[in-house]
Amino acid sequence: MKKIILICVAAIAICAACYDKQETGVTYRGSWNRDHDAKLIFINDSIVKAEFWSNSFVGYFNDRMSGIYEITGDSLMIIQWKEIKGSNEVYTKVPKKKDTLCVLDDTLRQNIGKPYVDWNAYGNKSIKQEHYDLILEMNNDR
Repeated sequence: MKKIILICVAAIAICAACYDKQETGVTYRGSWNRDHDAKLIFINDSIVKAEFWSNSFVGYFNDRMSGIYEITGDSLMIIQWKEIKGSNEVYTKVPKKKDTLCVLDDTLRQNIGKPYVDWNAYGNKSIKQEHYDLILEMNNDR
C-alpha cells in the first residue's frame, strides 16, 4: 500500500512539473500584419511573450517568441525580441529589428510602411497609413 501511495505521489509530481502552465499578465490580441495574428502577454515591467499564427486556413502555423520591452515617454512601446521557440515554422530566427507599437488607451497599434495620401468620393484629401491593432483582452481569468 505504501508503494502505491509513493508511486501516485511521484506521478503527480512528475505531471505537475511537466504541466505547461499558462502565462499570466496583461494580454493583447489582434492582427500583427496582413497574414498573421498575434497574442502578446506582458509578464512584468519588461518581459513580453508572443504567439503568432496564420490568419488564413492555408499555411497554418503557431510560433512563439519572447523578448523585452520598454515604453517611452511619448507612448511608444519598443520590443526587442530575444528568443524563439525551436519548433517555429515562420519566425525561425530572432528578428534583429526592433518592433515599435503605439500605445493608444486599450490598443497597441503597429504602423506599417510610409504614410500615403487618400482621396474620398467627395475629393477630400487625408493622410493614411496601413496599421494593425492589438486589443487588450479584458478577461484574463483563464
